Amino acid sequence: MTDGISTLAQAVMRGVAASGCVVSDRGARDNTQRAVDIMRDELKAFINGARYADARDCVLRGSLPDRTIVALIIANCVSRITRP
Repeated sequence: MTDGISTLAQAVMRGVAASGCVVSDRGARDNTQRAVDIMRDELKAFINGARYADARDCVLRGSLPDRTIVALIIANCVSRITRP
């Protein structure tokens, strides 16, 4: 099971990084740690939180492609990271 979680975490990190919302300029705009905390929180919520219960159910039933669920998690991460 940890292989699946690791694969999911890597896919989310790659997607969030590709969005360009993470700034690591070591200055006032550096949001790297905040981004990591948000991604960790979203992944934990997906694994056992009420917020992602429907998405988890879709994964278990196979009713949506995995990439759709990964995109949902990435979108939620990006949304939270870019909020002031």
